[in-house]
Amino acid sequence: MMMRFIKVTVLIKKKGGKRGDDELDDEEEERKVVVVVVVVVEVVVVVVVVVVVVVVVVVIVHVVVVVVIVHVVVVAAAAAVEKKTNNNINDLFILIIMISI
Repeated sequence: MMMRFIKVTVLIKKKGGKRGDDELDDEEEERKVVVVVVVVVEVVVVVVVVVVVVVVVVVIVHVVVVVVIVHVVVVAAAAAVEKKTNNNINDLFILIIMISI
């Protein structure tokens, strides 16, 4: 997982008692560096791409399964028609081609 570290400079005004020079106390600021962890957009993009690829693969597999089931049903129906009509095997192939188209 890629991460970037961004340094942010925060100005914090010091609150203290009056020590002698009021102007210095009022304008005295302490600088602190805070490290902020930012998750890079690329990580989100990679996750989205992986999810899309998985969804596409699942859809393709489902389409292939449906095509195979339809093909089996068509072949079974053609075989039943061939048995019922007692035609030769050439008529069976013609019927399968006509139903498939």
